[in-house]
Amino acid sequence: MTSKLWAPRSALLVLLIGAGALSCGPAEAQSGGAAGLIKEASAGLPVHAFEQVMLGQTIPLGADGHLKISYYQSCLVETIDGGTVTIGSFSSRVVGGRIATTQDTRGCRTVQVATTAATSESGAAIERVMAFDPRDWTEATVSTTRPVFQPAGSLGAPVRLRILMLDDPQAKLVWEGSVKSLPAAYPANAPRLAVGLPYKVELTGPDGSPHSATFSIDPGYRTSDGGSATVVAVSP
Repeated sequence: MTSKLWAPRSALLVLLIGAGALSCGPAEAQSGGAAGLIKEASAGLPVHAFEQVMLGQTIPLGADGHLKISYYQSCLVETIDGGTVTIGSFSSRVVGGRIATTQDTRGCRTVQVATTAATSESGAAIERVMAFDPRDWTEATVSTTRPVFQPAGSLGAPVRLRILMLDDPQAKLVWEGSVKSLPAAYPANAPRLAVGLPYKVELTGPDGSPHSATFSIDPGYRTSDGGSATVVAVSP
């Protein structure tokens, strides 16, 4: 994906100076999955203010830990208190804590320069803040990487099952195929689903009627009776 980047003359000068100092640093940061920047972090956490957060990174906050994260791609600023945080490309997933989200209307679409702990010896890291609309959706949580999809209402078998990964500007197809019986289990020979990333499941019956749901995987998640969560309810 390519994107146009605009900035005042002075900002472009900083970009060029930083790039010269870092050589391959910016490209390495992007390819490594840098998703955002920590703006605030309470004492005692394994991360600190002005560090970058990486896609898929998990940060335990305990009961009293506090973070504020600015996401590059969605322009979201998240204030998180307590729980366990999993970093996505567009937003965080928080289990057992509280999260408040605001939109960064001023800092987005500009070139920002930040010094991180990982690159402090080089002096600077160049981050490009790209504007994408954040996704706002309600997801189910399961504790297995091989979930079962249960359609609500009447849906005849066989069904067409599609799994899409949503943690990119464009949804990516993970697996598609026919399932002969319901509820529809994610096949054992299909690609393994990743922990902490958002997915969408689509079930299409013989009559073409579609059912769908969004979900993510948290191995530590348990149902109200303490058991593992394995089923995703899929609705028209």
